[in-house]
Amino acid sequence: MPNIVLIGAAPIRGVTRFPSEGPQMVSRADAKRLIRVGLAQPDDLDTRTIDEVRAVAQAERVDIGPNAVKADTVAAIRARRALER
Repeated sequence: MPNIVLIGAAPIRGVTRFPSEGPQMVSRADAKRLIRVGLAQPDDLDTRTIDEVRAVAQAERVDIGPNAVKADTVAAIRARRALER
């Protein structure tokens, strides 16, 4: 099951979920539907390598230290994304 990040309130399995709830694990069909209609974006940060996560942080201008571990970097990216919504 893929993880997604909600951009707006969205119905997932009959329950309205909100961006403030963080990444959601949903079925592939739900992920495709929500991404297609613009209510979500993929969140695959947990499956990426630390180098890939650092590249995402750099591309999204998330300030992390040179010795930041993957979990802290992922948390910083998600926090920055939450602020931008």
